[in-house]
Amino acid sequence: MTNKRGRPKSARENAKNVSLMITPKGWKLLQSQAQQLGISRSELVERFARGEIQENLSQLAEERFLGESFAN
Repeated sequence: MTNKRGRPKSARENAKNVSLMITPKGWKLLQSQAQQLGISRSELVERFARGEIQENLSQLAEERFLGESFAN
């Protein structure tokens, strides 16, 4: 079954809309880090909350890049 917003349903648990307050600078940094990792801002926040992302986000970006390099 397809989602009405055109996004496929994932195997992950259902997401819930929430809001949070963040400074404009924080928003830009969040966007930048998410782009660097190739994920959405929501996914970045989710992974951080689950403890999957620690202080060093650049290491995750390197791991993602290396993973893509080995896949090719």
